[in-house]
Amino acid sequence: MDVYPAEFITHEAPLLVLSGLGSPEKLHEAPTYPLIENGPRISSEPLVAGADAELFLECLQKRSAEGVWAGHPESEKRLPKTVFRIRAFPRNYRLPPRKANPPTSDEYETDGDAAPIRDLHSPISPLSPLSTLYPDGVLSHLWLRKHQSILPAVYVSVHRLYTDSNDRAQEGSHDNELITAINREKQCFTSIVSGPPDSHGHEDLRSSGYRTKFVVLILVDRKAGSPTKQDDRLNSIRRGTSLSTNSTFFVLPSNSVEAEFDQFAAAFLSNLYPGALEYYRELTKHTRRKRNKGSVPPPTLPSSRALSSQAWTLRYEFKLGVFAEFRQEMDTAGRNYETAYEKLFSEIFETTASWSDRWTEARLLSDILALRMIRCNLWQENYVVAKQKWSHHITRMRDILNRKGKGTDTYGFAAWMSRWNQCLGDLLRLGKFTNFTHAGHSTLLLPDVDTTLPAIYAVPPSMKPGTQPLRVQDLLHHAGFYYLAATEWTAKRMALASKMTSSDKKDHDTYLCPNPLDEKSIDHVALEMASLLMARTEFERTCQRRMAESVSHRVARLMMGKGPNSPEMWGMAIKELRKVATIYRQEGWWGVLENVLWSIVECGQKANDWTTAFLAMFELMSSSVFRLREGWNYDLTKFIDASQTSSKPTIVVRSDEVVSFLSVGFAFASSTMHVGYPASAQLTLSSDAHSSSTPVTFKKLTVTFDGGLKPIVLHHKGFAGVNETETIGPNLMIDLAGKLQEATSDRATVRETEADLSIEPGQTKIYCLASILREAGTVSTSSATFEFINESFDMDLIFQFKETASRGLVHPLPSHKNTSGRVCGGSKVWWVREDDKIRRQAVRAKTPTEATILPRPPKMEVFPEGLGKGVYIDEVVHLGLKVVNGEEEDAEVEIEAKIVGWFDDNAPTIIWNPESDNSTKSSVYNLGKVSPDSHTLIPFSFKSSSTPIDCTLEIIVRYHLVTDPETPIHKTVVAEMPIINPFHATFDWSSHLHPGPWPDCFSVSDEVFDAVAENMKPVLGVTQRWVLQTMLLNVGEDQLEICGLDLPANTISGNSQVIVNTDTKAPLELGPNSSVRVPFLIDVQKYSLEDRTPANIDAVLHLQWRRVSSDPSPTVITPIPIPRLFVPLREPRVLLTAPPSPPGDPTLRLRYTIENPTTYFLTFTVLMEPSGEFAFSGLKQTGTLNVPPVSRVDLAYRLLPYKRGEWIRPALRVIDRGFNRQLKVMPGQAEGIGIEKGVVVVWVPEEQKDGEGDA
Repeated sequence: MDVYPAEFITHEAPLLVLSGLGSPEKLHEAPTYPLIENGPRISSEPLVAGADAELFLECLQKRSAEGVWAGHPESEKRLPKTVFRIRAFPRNYRLPPRKANPPTSDEYETDGDAAPIRDLHSPISPLSPLSTLYPDGVLSHLWLRKHQSILPAVYVSVHRLYTDSNDRAQEGSHDNELITAINREKQCFTSIVSGPPDSHGHEDLRSSGYRTKFVVLILVDRKAGSPTKQDDRLNSIRRGTSLSTNSTFFVLPSNSVEAEFDQFAAAFLSNLYPGALEYYRELTKHTRRKRNKGSVPPPTLPSSRALSSQAWTLRYEFKLGVFAEFRQEMDTAGRNYETAYEKLFSEIFETTASWSDRWTEARLLSDILALRMIRCNLWQENYVVAKQKWSHHITRMRDILNRKGKGTDTYGFAAWMSRWNQCLGDLLRLGKFTNFTHAGHSTLLLPDVDTTLPAIYAVPPSMKPGTQPLRVQDLLHHAGFYYLAATEWTAKRMALASKMTSSDKKDHDTYLCPNPLDEKSIDHVALEMASLLMARTEFERTCQRRMAESVSHRVARLMMGKGPNSPEMWGMAIKELRKVATIYRQEGWWGVLENVLWSIVECGQKANDWTTAFLAMFELMSSSVFRLREGWNYDLTKFIDASQTSSKPTIVVRSDEVVSFLSVGFAFASSTMHVGYPASAQLTLSSDAHSSSTPVTFKKLTVTFDGGLKPIVLHHKGFAGVNETETIGPNLMIDLAGKLQEATSDRATVRETEADLSIEPGQTKIYCLASILREAGTVSTSSATFEFINESFDMDLIFQFKETASRGLVHPLPSHKNTSGRVCGGSKVWWVREDDKIRRQAVRAKTPTEATILPRPPKMEVFPEGLGKGVYIDEVVHLGLKVVNGEEEDAEVEIEAKIVGWFDDNAPTIIWNPESDNSTKSSVYNLGKVSPDSHTLIPFSFKSSSTPIDCTLEIIVRYHLVTDPETPIHKTVVAEMPIINPFHATFDWSSHLHPGPWPDCFSVSDEVFDAVAENMKPVLGVTQRWVLQTMLLNVGEDQLEICGLDLPANTISGNSQVIVNTDTKAPLELGPNSSVRVPFLIDVQKYSLEDRTPANIDAVLHLQWRRVSSDPSPTVITPIPIPRLFVPLREPRVLLTAPPSPPGDPTLRLRYTIENPTTYFLTFTVLMEPSGEFAFSGLKQTGTLNVPPVSRVDLAYRLLPYKRGEWIRPALRVIDRGFNRQLKVMPGQAEGIGIEKGVVVVWVPEEQKDGEGDA
């Protein structure tokens, strides 16, 4: 679109002129315009410069709408926004003149008579004699320039408030000067008779004849003085200039930050935008009134070739469309342009001669109208209509040129078609339409399309029923297709231009293109390349990779065509061809790829890029993919001319990135092998080169592995002989098993040997390899590298046997003559000799290039002994390991014992041979040489844990045979070894009756005097007895003996003294799952008689025990924690005891002891409730049982039970009358009395038979 005047293709936006803002280098230059010096001149004080002014100017200019799509909404919501074209000019600014100068006498005198002079018109009007359109021109781009760049809708005069001094006189003087300057500027716009402001606050500015809105913006430094004082000055300036706040008078704090400037700029433009739209509405009304008059305005000077009324209507319609664009009303603008377009074809073209300049102007105007119609439809997302308008213009131009012009078979029409396609491409490319993606659009027309990729064409809206389906040519495709079409027409233009001769007298179409002599000198190839490059960019953006590479191929062919005249084009063509070859190679387009490769060979030879040319020649050697070129020497060793290269090139070829005529396969004989045994494998090398090519000989072959297998290196040597090589047909099998020797190469250990590394066309070589495995693990073949060293080049050919990032760069090749069944670089066949033939067998392994190397099967047996009866806590564990050598040879053995699962992974120290003088403390024990079939027992011990834990004993036996020290063998034996507590203890804490007397309040015992004499704290409180019943259960599998029991009271709270006694005597034997009850009597006595606080006892039961089965067995002390023992408050309580009855007495004797440990005199009510289980004698009821302080009272009862051998429930109610509280009866002894459901029960023994009491 660059051939058209910029004013014709620029989208319209309201013009805002900034006067006096910014430094001179940031301001715009005034555009040229006829008689601009005659226009009204606006001048004022110096520029407003500074950092704040520059920053605010940048904030405004970044919102300026520019270009073909100025103000086009970028979002899909198409929200309206403020659109201005902003221009910053100096203080001296001129508006365009409204009238041209009167004609001189030379222009109107005819035969001595003066022609009548009529009204003056605009300098660019067809009615003015000095205009380029006079007398019958339709429209000039100068009219658009006037409204786009010169005549503003809003004129903003920027000033700065004087704040350099606080002197009121100076401030007043500067303010008066500012008011005078503003009024002087305002006079250029203010009418003599000023009408009232309209609804938008606009003031009609008519002194210059224009309705431009005059606005004043004042920058104020708010930090330079009092804000109130500054506001008063600003109000005075506003009143002195008769301006309105936030309508025509704005104030900007100059000390704002960038974000505040940006926010003010947005609000400032938003306030001005409605007035700007109203300005263009007034111009529209004025133009519409002139159009509706229907008369032709009289020219300044009469002429016989004046414009017709239809031409004037065309002018008015075009102007109305432009003003609608200024208002961003694209639908209205489109209708006006369409009307003007029809007038142009129906009137102007039909009445204009094709050889005149007006014909060229009409064609230019038709293109502009069509482009503007297309842009209006694209703006409204009417993509189908836009494409139809574009195609319709081509049809109309073909018709008018064939009827009245110079036809369409000219280079001028081809140039126009190329330009027209490129214009549509530019519109689409610059518009950045989001509708060329599938997101948010119906995919009914494209059900199988990936909606995440850009669309090839804009998806049309859903069609109404009964409408005719759209054709493909009616759909609007993306810009790449139109750039491609432009290239086709440029090629046709070049072909037509090349046919012209100097003697050609034909009249050619030169619309917007040079004359025939200059046309032949134009670089048409450069034009084609420019269009193709833009097309490729669009195809790449829409992910059309094949189209993009097809365009790249065409670009490369054009570069090759320019190569003889521009040598640098050969190198540029190689870059394009290499990218094209990558896609064709990946897609498998072998026929096209062959042409590309031959082109690379040609360009490489011309550009001295021998490496790239050699790689292309290497690929062309493949006979199953590419055809044989007759007369070509397929010899890689002579391809590069050493005399033409400055240095010997080094070439690296990766088989998965090129089409290789060599194929390599590798396969292990088995997918599972063991250390110490030979691993058999085959390396297969096949050649698919053309039969006329020379054999290829490599100097060295290196096969690398991932894992524990060392690289294999084969060095080239001539034919080795019949014993090592067997040839059957085209296949050749070379046996290298057992010939690999270890060597050090490049600081790495490899296995190498010599072999014949030459291969002829169509030949297959199988190298049989074998190597002793030394390390266990997974081995995979990584790569095979062939080194080719020649006088003219060095080459490394690399074959990858595993997936790499470059996998998939080459499409699967056609079937070779000798198919090797390659899978991931490997071979799924195994070659064998059978009946004088070499045939293939299928390999069942999924990945033949990988193998799992298992450790050598161990024959050394190890058995842990001593774990049969379990491991207990706190003891020293004695175990043994029995080692049996099942190998047929002597072995060096090392044993490691681990205890897995220990606390904090801090396993105990293992002592080997603990009872020997040679005992060692280590986890590893070196057993030394062990003979075949020998049995060795190794004792060891360790200290068990103090708490139960689940752990395992892990025994690792490492050894190697004396005859094969390089092959380590190991075996691991794991045995469960839970460490348990052999005792399960339960505890029962209950009250008991102390048999001793209570202290006397009226006397002092001798113990008190003794304690005082020894400076000890005397114990004066009441002694209460409690019993701790301990039940010990043997949960182990061994017979245990309890050697001792100790119950120390570790912590006593509550200012008390505790004495622990037990009647149980050690030793006690416990068998498996047997239990024993051990009671502990605990006497608690307060130091003070008046201390009634509760007490807590923390104690741990220490058991001394040993295993009975072990002799001798050391004694083990195991602490068993006891829950905290709670002694309640010193309050009255009732204890029940059952003294034994005399022999022969059938009654049951009960004694209730009421204890009063307090210092209060208490009175109790006692009631024995009758029962159906027994009869009793004793106190039945009393209400005055007095118990003195620190004393106890016994109540005796005799019960005659009705049944024996069962529990009875005597219910004695004891109520404290002073506190009205019933005391709970508790057992006072351990035997015969218990508690069931919170009630004391008494056991009634069976009746004794005669003689049992004497016994």
